[in-house]
Amino acid sequence: MRCAVVTAAGTAKDADDDGHATGAEAAREAVREDGRAPGGRPPGGVGKARMPTGPRYPARCAELSGHEHRTADRLAARLAGHGCTVTRSVGGGHGLVGVLRNGPGPTVLLRTELDALPVTEATGLPYASTTPGVMHACGHDLHIAAVAGAVAHLAATRDTWRGTVLVVGQPEEETLRGARSLLTEGRLYERFGVPDAVLAQHAAPLPAGTLAHVSAGGPPLMAGSLAVEAVL
Repeated sequence: MRCAVVTAAGTAKDADDDGHATGAEAAREAVREDGRAPGGRPPGGVGKARMPTGPRYPARCAELSGHEHRTADRLAARLAGHGCTVTRSVGGGHGLVGVLRNGPGPTVLLRTELDALPVTEATGLPYASTTPGVMHACGHDLHIAAVAGAVAHLAATRDTWRGTVLVVGQPEEETLRGARSLLTEGRLYERFGVPDAVLAQHAAPLPAGTLAHVSAGGPPLMAGSLAVEAVL
């Protein structure tokens, strides 16, 4: 299977993937252009087969900012099951950090958000939210599935890499409070070390199997926010 890599400048190149499903594939059961799933299987059930956690649980059990206890429980259990040392209540609330060590080498941090939005889901999908008035309208269920799948793959292929993987489950992303609590009250970098790279992914309306990134030395991509408060 081939994967298109799109930079922030809009250029693209092809890159071989490693045969493992991306978060988008797992979450949306995406298929190749020839209509078949990776590995030649017909579409249907691809996400469950290739990404053990799938997006279905977090999607169905969507929780608002500050109330992500079931989502955090589920992710923590997945990480622990793949050999991570998991620390809960980082920064208070439902923040968590999983550490997967594999000898000397660089440290890479993978971030996923945990919270959903106060939106009523009307998609009719079989894994639609069962929480009244709450749904993962910003793709955080996909992000959780992608991170869990990445850890599963890394844990199963330890002979191909060296270093440390930090997995951060960030609560309250939608209210802009979660990151601050992780860094200040949780003392994230003081307790777990400063990573050599941080990959804070986000879903985008791109074709399945496409990865957008910034060229070396380029500006931040999807990494900033601006809040305006008007007092009349």
